[in-house]
Amino acid sequence: MYSLKEIHDISYDFLKELQAIVRENNIDVYLDSGTLLGAVREKDFIPWDDDVDLVIKRSDYNKLVKIIDGKLSSKYEFIPTSAYNGLFFDFTARFIYKDGTLRDVTPEDAAYDNMQNRIAFDLFILDNCPDNEFLHKIQVIKTKMYYGMAMAHRYNVDMSKYSGLDKIKVSVLTKLGKLYKLDTIIKKFNRNALRYDNVESGRYWAPTYILKEVHYTYRKEWYDGFSEFPIRDTMFKCPKDAVSVLTTMYGPDYMTPPPEAERISLHI
Repeated sequence: MYSLKEIHDISYDFLKELQAIVRENNIDVYLDSGTLLGAVREKDFIPWDDDVDLVIKRSDYNKLVKIIDGKLSSKYEFIPTSAYNGLFFDFTARFIYKDGTLRDVTPEDAAYDNMQNRIAFDLFILDNCPDNEFLHKIQVIKTKMYYGMAMAHRYNVDMSKYSGLDKIKVSVLTKLGKLYKLDTIIKKFNRNALRYDNVESGRYWAPTYILKEVHYTYRKEWYDGFSEFPIRDTMFKCPKDAVSVLTTMYGPDYMTPPPEAERISLHI
């Protein structure tokens, strides 16, 4: 188990290692979400944040997958969208730090081979989405549907966490998901994510974001090039228009920290 300081130290070392790899191979990986906000607002990690968020365009992701295995040091492992020991956790690609776990190992952690019980560096993928808002809403609905179906292949689904319409949706989708193999659901999810890959549009979306954020869209010009912001003593690549990205995610007051009651570590 780790303190927040240890998590931040390990995360900083990982980001420097990854940045050296992607620069050498002409691949753009940007800070994203809370990690981007930390770099802009704190010039460091957000004090209570306990993971790293990164984002990459689909074309660069495809290049990264081809080269990453032989480049990372043995401390880290790259996990693309896949089953965790045969079970569904989520659709997010990520890097994990292999030395030690975030908490005492539970039977559920063991079932996932502890792959979700590690210091993690999430890698979200930017895909084309249509300029037509109705078509994109359909795409988002399908993403949520496939997520619900994939939940049928989790170690456990705690229905007490849900109520009302959400409980009905989860119940129906997990029953439907049991009719399909997990690999089939993952393929359906990926096909939907890439539905507009070859269509000209002015927007990206990130289909592996958490469900309450999966509908966000981002103008392509925000990522046409890059800016740089510091974490500690190192400058890291960020979206060219980091202000517009952060405003989309957190609203215009993103430079104001939340109330103390909301400063919560999500994983430890």
